[in-house]
Amino acid sequence: MSDYITMSIDMLRQAFPKPPTNSEYLALMRIMAPHMSQRNLADVLVIFTGRDDAKVANDVLGIGGMALDEQEVQRVQRLLDGAGFEVWLRDA
Repeated sequence: MSDYITMSIDMLRQAFPKPPTNSEYLALMRIMAPHMSQRNLADVLVIFTGRDDAKVANDVLGIGGMALDEQEVQRVQRLLDGAGFEVWLRDA
């Protein structure tokens, strides 16, 4: 596993000590998608969530067209910020 993938998973584990809910999972995807390739994002989310790889890949492909609760996206962004999102952006 690459350092980039490992660093991404470590940040997510810090932000989410418990598995993310479905709405958190989708918000994570929306937040991280502009910063990762679709394949890397899917790989990270499969490892982190334990979800089916085909389902995650489909979710990644469709995230741009999904309507999400923006308050939930902002809440998840704050969790990621507390787990070092800016450092991850810089170092990844």
